[in-house]
Amino acid sequence: MVYLFQFSVSEWILLAAYVAIAVFAILKKRNVYTVIPFAVAALVRVVDAVRWPIFLANVGWDIVRVDVVEVCVVLLYPLAYICLLLLAMVQFTPLLQGLKEKVSGLWYIPAALSLGEGVRTFLNCLLSAHFHGLELILMLRALVTAIILFFIAAWVAFPNGFPRKEKRVSESTVVAQDGFCSMTKHVLLLLFTCGVWMYIWIFKATNFTNGAKGEGQRNPVASMLLCMFVPFYSIVWTYKTARRVDMMAAEKGIQSDLGTLCLILAIVFGILPPILLQDKINAIATAKTNEIQ
Repeated sequence: MVYLFQFSVSEWILLAAYVAIAVFAILKKRNVYTVIPFAVAALVRVVDAVRWPIFLANVGWDIVRVDVVEVCVVLLYPLAYICLLLLAMVQFTPLLQGLKEKVSGLWYIPAALSLGEGVRTFLNCLLSAHFHGLELILMLRALVTAIILFFIAAWVAFPNGFPRKEKRVSESTVVAQDGFCSMTKHVLLLLFTCGVWMYIWIFKATNFTNGAKGEGQRNPVASMLLCMFVPFYSIVWTYKTARRVDMMAAEKGIQSDLGTLCLILAIVFGILPPILLQDKINAIATAKTNEIQ
């Protein structure tokens, strides 16, 4: 029980930051002062990341399983809140207006990073012989945090609601055939379907990248099953798919170099490559649609 209250003060500060952000959202205030609660939240997470190794050193580093679980908090949570802070700085301050369009397209990253802690905790539970209440608390906390950061980042990036360009009737048929998927829908399904959408997306992405010139055809069903049941095959599939996406993007004059990046991310944080790849697939599909029109 002592562990559960180690960071109670920081949790209260985080709650205050959330309330402040909610007040700004309700009042529709978007100025330099709006950045303050984002900075406070990021600072709290960074301080927690520094304090946690000290706590483990005092308790005893022989608690290996707890250490493996909590390394996710040390790395992912501060990074998630720092990304959220950068997004707020770009949107609410005049200093970084030039980056506004580029950074807004990455609004989902904080939620994805925070959910990663829960995913890694779940995997750690599967590999361990025992399941304790601590792991359940960490998973629930990661889920709640991911939902909170999802809506906060969405408000920061899209104050007037999500763009709906993909809903034009003239593009609907071509978009469906070319693998286009709304990023909002894609991220939500990745976060909240417990991995089911991931395998459906692997099927769709395999089918789409079969259009890469000079590359052999891959069976979408076989690729999906291999990713489900063969350890580490999903990493190989991600790298090969990213290379095909790069080739298809180059054919359309779209800059893309996702091969190595997706390989590294697939090893350390598997939820990000599907997001990056789908974003590039959307760009390719849109280019195809424009050509047809």
